[in-house]
Amino acid sequence: MIDILQELNEEQRRAVLCEDGPVLILAGAGSGKTRVLTYRIAYLIGERNVPPGRILAMTFTNKAADEMKERLKQMLGERIKSMWVGTFHSICARILREHAERLGYTRDYSIYDEEDRERIIKRIIEQEELRISPGQAVKIISRLKQGLISPDECSGDELACLYSRYNEKLKENNAMDFDDLLMNTIRLFENHPAVKEIYARRFLHVLVDEYQDTNRAQYVILKHITSIHRNLFVVGDDDQSIYSFRGAEIRNILDFEKDFPDVKIYKLERNYRSTGNILKVASNLVAHNRGRKEKVLWTDASDGEPVMVIEKETEYDESLEVARIVERELERTPPGEIAVLYRANYLSRSIEEALRRKNIPYRVVGGIRFYERKEIKDVLSYLRIMVNPRDDESMLRIINTPPRGIGKATLRNLLDIAEERKISLFDALEFTDIPALSSFRSLLHELMDEKEDVRDAVRAVLNKTGYLSYLEESGKEEDLNRIENLEELVSSIDEWVRRTGETSVSSYLSTISLYTEIDRWDKSEMVNLMTLHNTKGLEFEVVIITGVEDGILPHRRSLEEGNEEEERRLFYVGITRAKKRLYILYSRARGTSWGPSRFLGEIGREGVKFVGSPERGRRVFHPYYGEGIVIRVEDGGRKITVDFGTFTKKFIVDLAPLKFLDNGDY
Repeated sequence: MIDILQELNEEQRRAVLCEDGPVLILAGAGSGKTRVLTYRIAYLIGERNVPPGRILAMTFTNKAADEMKERLKQMLGERIKSMWVGTFHSICARILREHAERLGYTRDYSIYDEEDRERIIKRIIEQEELRISPGQAVKIISRLKQGLISPDECSGDELACLYSRYNEKLKENNAMDFDDLLMNTIRLFENHPAVKEIYARRFLHVLVDEYQDTNRAQYVILKHITSIHRNLFVVGDDDQSIYSFRGAEIRNILDFEKDFPDVKIYKLERNYRSTGNILKVASNLVAHNRGRKEKVLWTDASDGEPVMVIEKETEYDESLEVARIVERELERTPPGEIAVLYRANYLSRSIEEALRRKNIPYRVVGGIRFYERKEIKDVLSYLRIMVNPRDDESMLRIINTPPRGIGKATLRNLLDIAEERKISLFDALEFTDIPALSSFRSLLHELMDEKEDVRDAVRAVLNKTGYLSYLEESGKEEDLNRIENLEELVSSIDEWVRRTGETSVSSYLSTISLYTEIDRWDKSEMVNLMTLHNTKGLEFEVVIITGVEDGILPHRRSLEEGNEEEERRLFYVGITRAKKRLYILYSRARGTSWGPSRFLGEIGREGVKFVGSPERGRRVFHPYYGEGIVIRVEDGGRKITVDFGTFTKKFIVDLAPLKFLDNGDY
């Protein structure tokens, strides 16, 4: 353990060795927060002799959880197997598997994703003739659940009806959505105090990464689990709280001392990632936020190259400049270490075109997720039916996939039987003599004989259903690509079994249903294109941030909702992903923005190089705007564009006060 402590700086060491009780680690970007969390666990097990099974570590991505387990395994060996490490959702899913019957579910309940629940909600809206869009309804219901608001407590008869019917349908299908995993865990703890006590006593130490991203439900779960021992060790950075649209509440970290008056607070301010110039820009920017805990990032590294702020005339010009920067950087930087970031997905289109013209390989991170591709969801739906026959959503997806002669009339017949008898579609198959349905019923029973091992199960689905041969016979390019994706699925299942030692279909489905595209992400031999939100937790040698304009960053919707500070934090997150070089670009003429971002006036000038558009105006003095600004006269002298050096704005102004300077500029 002594050797391990020598790898920590003084502030990290103090945090790792702190006494029991509530602890808040305020960890700036690149300050080694995950290392502190991991070493704290190693210290508890290796030096304090805390049994691994009495430690619970919560992260926000499966990737982070896997990396933590691997680090701990290298330090402590196989004894960490009994420790609980995972995301909030995976930990809650594990608890609910043990006690699902108490809430009226079976242990093999399905976990529905965004597409599943939107499909259910759409049908309810059509049946009830409600006046709300399915997409909007999904978001509203999700936020209600994250806020622990039940159908009885929500306002509006129409919304309450929809919310209530949706929950009823989930229960009928023996299914939960992502938000239910949290909400139902709280229901379990509050309605069954003996179950809550099991976990509150079991976990002597609870550690949480990325605490600034917790929502109301996650906060309540932590309060329940730490209610006896009170050893809650949380690590987070309020300056990187960027997920309010998912229900994250920054107050959880800002008000931690109010909830735990005896808290011990440690700050990690030494940055190990970025150059001095990048840190200056980041610190200058985020200091403009009022709702934050003060931290001052510093580094022993050199200032490095200046941060480049580049103005282009149009979006097209900006994209060409991005491609030129990437092309130059590839001469000294591996492609996987280059990231092009943007506020919204639509901004990638012109950048992709520019990269293609230069034959630069790239990948868009966060497009269609692997597990959301049609062919993958089809196969997973078969697996879900094999362990949870009540899952009507999966049944509707596979009943005629691949085509087996079950048309709309036949399906309507089956739906009528299920509705009349109040049973699942799977059970309804027993009450029909239609040949196509009888044949399908026999197929499902045959598949269920293979459900003991997920490797056998997936191969049985691909072969016995005819799905693979259906794609092969098609001959279409898209279907050949689908075959490759299915081969990747089989390979990933084999890898999952090797890595986890588990083989059950239920365990596999529970794991992958909670995976995101970022969990599958790894650096490759391609340039990375992604949104600023998706880049959280990652780092690159070179970062290029595009579209830094008012209306885009900050986003116009966020400004309307009063979330300018979160937009500033989002920009801060993007900036602090860069290790060596940072480029910030904006264009003067883009239909979706209002000109250069207000944030560009907040990053300071030290360590920054501003590169303007080829079309420049002339330097002037104005009694309000001062000396050294640049103008371009438009509209017969009535309008001017004022360039403050760090940002540009258009004004209708009185030009009379302008004075010539000594060098002949006006």
